[in-house]
Order: sequence, then C-alpha cells, then structure tokens
Amino acid sequence: MPGTDVVVVGGGIVGAATAYHLAGAGVSTTLVDRADAGHATRAGAGIVCPVTATVGHDELVDLAFAGADAYPGLAAQLADEIGGDPGFALTGMLSVSVGDRGQETVAATEAWAQHVAAGTAWGRLTGYEPLDPAAARLRCPALTPELSAALLLGSGGRVDGDRFRTALLEAARRRGVEVLHGAVERIDGGTDGCVVQVDSTALPCGYVVVCAGAWTNELLPGLDVVRPLRGEILHAVDPSLDTSDWPLVEIEGQGPYLIPWPRGRLGVGATVSAGAIGDTRPTVSGLRWCMDALDRATGGRADRFVVAECRVGFRPASRDGLPLIGPLPDRPHVLLATGHGADGLSWGPFTGRIIRDLVVGDPPPIGLAAFDPARFSAAGGPSSPDPGPGGTDMNDDVVYAHARQLPT
Repeated sequence: MPGTDVVVVGGGIVGAATAYHLAGAGVSTTLVDRADAGHATRAGAGIVCPVTATVGHDELVDLAFAGADAYPGLAAQLADEIGGDPGFALTGMLSVSVGDRGQETVAATEAWAQHVAAGTAWGRLTGYEPLDPAAARLRCPALTPELSAALLLGSGGRVDGDRFRTALLEAARRRGVEVLHGAVERIDGGTDGCVVQVDSTALPCGYVVVCAGAWTNELLPGLDVVRPLRGEILHAVDPSLDTSDWPLVEIEGQGPYLIPWPRGRLGVGATVSAGAIGDTRPTVSGLRWCMDALDRATGGRADRFVVAECRVGFRPASRDGLPLIGPLPDRPHVLLATGHGADGLSWGPFTGRIIRDLVVGDPPPIGLAAFDPARFSAAGGPSSPDPGPGGTDMNDDVVYAHARQLPT
C-alpha cells in the first residue's frame, strides 16, 4: 500500500482504540486528530454495563456484551504496556427505584438479564442480585431512604474515558502509530486506496477509518447519518465520603445516574439536547437539572457536595440509534466507526478491534449486519432521526439522557 496502510481520523476513544489494535496487527497506521473541544470521550459518564445498555434491543447484545467482556483484559494489557492504571474498574451497578417511580424499569432490567442468559452465550455476564432498600444503601450510603426496589448487576464497570483514551494513544505510539494534529479537509476514496488531505497536505493510504464522532457529517459531505446531541454531566465532591468501592447507580424512571470515583467524587448526569456543535460552556438549565437530580438521589442532601466541574460534550447519534461500523457501500476503502451515541465509552474500544479485523481480512468477532452503513443508502432505509436504543426524543429542551428506554 502507498504511504501508510491506514489513516484513522479522530482521536477519541474509538479512534485511539482503532489505531492501537491496527498497530498490534502490524498495520502501519497514522492517526489524525483536530482535538476539538466538546468531544464525547471526556464528557462521557463512563458507564460500562451491558445489561442496562441493551434492554429490549437484541441487535445490540453481542456488541455490548463482547465490549464489556473485553474491557478487563484490555485494561490489564494497557497497564502492562504503559506502566500505569488506564482508568477502568469493575464496580457493579445498582438499578434502583425511588418511591413509586421506576419499579417497572427495575423489573424489566431483571427480566432482560434472564432473557439474555437464556438465549445467548453471555449468561456469565448477566448475574444479578435483588437487594432490599437497606442493603442497597449499604452499598451506596449516599442514596435516599426512599428507595423502593434495587437490583445489583455484577457486570457493571466504570471507565475514565479521557484517561483510557490517553493510555490507548500512548500504547499505540509505542506500537509505532504516528499521531498528527491537524484538520482533515477532504477524504478521497477509490476502489484501490484513499487520499486524505490534512491541512492541505495529501496523505495517501490504503484505508481510511472515520472515527470522528459528532463531526462525521462534516468530513463526509452528503452522508447525513450522524447528529450531535449536546450533553452535560456534573462532577460533585464530598471529601468526607469513601466512594472508592461504591457501585454505579441509576435512579430508574427519573434519573440521575451516579458514577462514583475515589475521594468522594460523583459524576451526576446527564442531560441531552439537540443542536449544532458549538458552545461547550455549561448552561444554567443543565446545571440546575444535575443539581436537582443529585438532591433527589440523595434524599435532599445535595448541599453536602461542592461542584468540581461540569463537562459538556457532543454525542454522535445515528439516524436509527445504532452504531455505524464498516465500509461505505460506494467507497469500500472508507470505513466508519461512529454513531455510538452515549455508548462510545462502553463499546468504543471493542469497535476498534472490529475495525482491525475488517482491515486485515479476518472474520469479525460478532455479526455486523445491524451496524452496516449501507442500511442508510438502501431504498426504504431510515431517513429521519429516531430515538433508537438508549435515545431520547431529540427536541430542543434539556432532558434526562437515560441509559436506555423500555421498548414500546
């Protein structure tokens, strides 16, 4: 192949993982990143829980569970390669209801775990334990006394997206990946190879992998398949709390989800609103929602926390709510790895593994028919934005970005 074998466009967690896995297969790889503010990786919650991420959506099961299954091994491998903690931990996840709200969703989550265990090969990752409210509060002492139902899912984990991405990039560099900071102006893809224009410099390559998240449409004019969804997540701290071994928490039916980090830090989120990529400053409405949600989750004790920061990012939502993984139908050497919505941190690293297999000609580890970009070019394919799995009605109001919705 001329130049480099593969150019990866985008340096978020999906692009970093793609470059890392390609280099591990001996593929010469160049990653180009413009380093725009507002990328989803840093602003993501960091929840990795395949059961809650897939409720009601069989088409996502293999991707979500394979991604979660791969995380501990990848984290250990990165720790060996870079000599430090890449930012992933298995914590478990509590699905809880407060009062008379959310009990239906807790029950649906339990039923879904049973469904996946009975009908797939992922039973070992579907383990759960129903807890009474008192036991749930022992696991997470900050929770409100008004809990009415609780389910502890053992497969839940948390990932510090920016830290994990940094670890992937550092390990990729050590494997020989060249990282360029610049703007991709155009992608020309033929049947035998591609040319990527980076700051007016032509970069020939065999394949291009577009991992540009919410900026995908900008790089591929005419391919209107990804929409940016603006999200805000609050980080609040109470240093008196020992949060080091708390599980993730989702307050079903109303939010929020809580992501415990060491030294009394909680991620609280998240909001979602439609609109163009732009201002990354927190809004009053977004902060108000997160603060009110924290107060609701803790039974009126939000005032014990101080605000550490509010992160704002743009999630790449596809037109049908499913990722786009694979080649463009008219340009087979241009591959997409985007459209993960709020789940980029959950299965983005595994998407990089899938792209590696597609490039080197190995069979992909899971079926990809549901994620084929060609579905949008076929007659009768999805033509307008839809909430999809894990989505919301994408209006202009700030609303809660639930991990997923019950099927209708």
